[in-house]
Amino acid sequence: MTNSFFDGGPGRTGGMAVERVDQVLGEFSFPLGVERTDLHAALGRVLAESVLADRPVPPYNRVCMDGYALCSSSFGKRQTEYVIHGEARAGEVEKSLLDPQGCFEVMTGAVLPLGCDTVIPVERTTRLDASRMRVEVSELSPGANVHALGRDRRAHDEVLPIGRRLGPVEVAALASLGITKPLVRHRPRVVVVSSGDELVPPQTEPLAHQVRQSNVWGIAASLEAAGLGRAELLHVSDEEATLRQNLTEMLDAFEIVILSGGVSMGKWDLLPSILTSLGVVQILHGVAQQPGLPLWIGKAPKGGLVAGLPGNPVSAMTCLARHIHPLLERATGLPSRKQRIEIAESVQRSVGKTRFVPVRWDLERLRAIPVKIDGSGDWAGLVGSAGFVQVDPGTEVVASGTSLDFYPW
Repeated sequence: MTNSFFDGGPGRTGGMAVERVDQVLGEFSFPLGVERTDLHAALGRVLAESVLADRPVPPYNRVCMDGYALCSSSFGKRQTEYVIHGEARAGEVEKSLLDPQGCFEVMTGAVLPLGCDTVIPVERTTRLDASRMRVEVSELSPGANVHALGRDRRAHDEVLPIGRRLGPVEVAALASLGITKPLVRHRPRVVVVSSGDELVPPQTEPLAHQVRQSNVWGIAASLEAAGLGRAELLHVSDEEATLRQNLTEMLDAFEIVILSGGVSMGKWDLLPSILTSLGVVQILHGVAQQPGLPLWIGKAPKGGLVAGLPGNPVSAMTCLARHIHPLLERATGLPSRKQRIEIAESVQRSVGKTRFVPVRWDLERLRAIPVKIDGSGDWAGLVGSAGFVQVDPGTEVVASGTSLDFYPW
């Protein structure tokens, strides 16, 4: 299934309609395996197995506050003064209160002594002497300030489901369950490639006819922010033989190849023809959208993804967030980053094209404010923006307050 710039069909200005692109890419899949990773490297990974509690959580009746543990029924007999029979600290084995009219001094995290069902915070008591205290409350409830055994999870209950992205809390949960090598979805090997003889590294002082590489850095940062890890960055010249050799090596070494530039219709936009000659099956070329019409996507001989993004920075970042991120989210099990948000100002639709309008957050009103940029080459205009909203084709204006799909950079 292929599509080129001028296969737009009736009512189109050229390129595949965005809704059709979603259908086509929804059918694109490539296998990613699973692997075990060390716990310190698990952050951001996606679980490939269900994680069960190996014992009740918490594993004992846990004291939640520093204070005194006692039996609430004794207070029901209007007893307010108690003899202190000992002390229970976190890390000590369970102790027993043999006298139901007495109490234990307890610390947060300790095992609740057997025979006690309630903890009175120390600030709600008065210490009378070394062995006695008085309760300064009018009533007691069984279980107060006690985290009961198994209250959160029973043994063998599911704690983390398959497909959960591991954040700091999930990593802590794994550690508490004794899982030091969780099974996670494989993180694909990704290379981000710039082409163009006008590009020089960021640390280089450019000549008058040159510009510094920037697209690949933004693309790689976006992929890492989404949980795909660090991509390798490469640059190749526009010379055909060099391009062919480098692309041959990349297709063999990486599961995802993302290219910036060289996919339009110019004389030196050689990537589509070279990729096709190397066995990459073209899925689409050209999308009826603004910005980002020249997007090229293909399937590598080994089944991986090859994405040719436009060279203009706004177009490149927009195509990445709108089309490549959703595809990779499905492949890796990462959650979708798309949201619905209200726009704070009206925006104009475009006939025959889907518009992607950069926005920044209005935190006071929790809305998105359109950002005006000077074309798809205006990377400086994107500074401070959070992403973009999708404005479907049409003739009427989209009114302020309308909810639209939002895609973060």
